[in-house]
Amino acid sequence: MRAGRRAAILLAAASVLALGGGGVTAQALTPKVVQVKDDLFTPVNVGVVKTGSVKWKWVNTIHTHNVRLTTAPAGVVKSNFWSQNSSSPTYTFTRKFTKLGKYHFICSIHPTKMQMNVTVHN
Repeated sequence: MRAGRRAAILLAAASVLALGGGGVTAQALTPKVVQVKDDLFTPVNVGVVKTGSVKWKWVNTIHTHNVRLTTAPAGVVKSNFWSQNSSSPTYTFTRKFTKLGKYHFICSIHPTKMQMNVTVHN
C-alpha cells in the first residue's frame, strides 16, 4: 500500500510540474531581451511574469542612450529602473519586476522616439 500511495503522490507532483504549477518557470528565469538601437527600442511591448526580468541590450548604437522608468505601479522606486547613459555596443541593463502592472520606459535623451512598455502578469 505504501508503494502505491508513493507512486500516486509522485504521479500527481509530476502532473502539476508538467502543467506549469511548479513555481519558478523558464520564462521567469530567462530575461526578455529588448534591443536598444539608435532611436528605438525593439520590441516596444514586452510581457513578463512576476519576478521575471528584462535585459536591455545596446546593439549597433552610435548615439548615447539610456533607459528611464516614467510610470509604474504604486510603490515602485522609479530610479531603481534607470540605466546609465551609454553608447557602448556591449552595454546591458537588467532589472527584475516584482510588482504586477504596467511600466512605461523612455530614453530620456530621445524621449519622443524611444518609448516602450513592460506588462507584468501572473
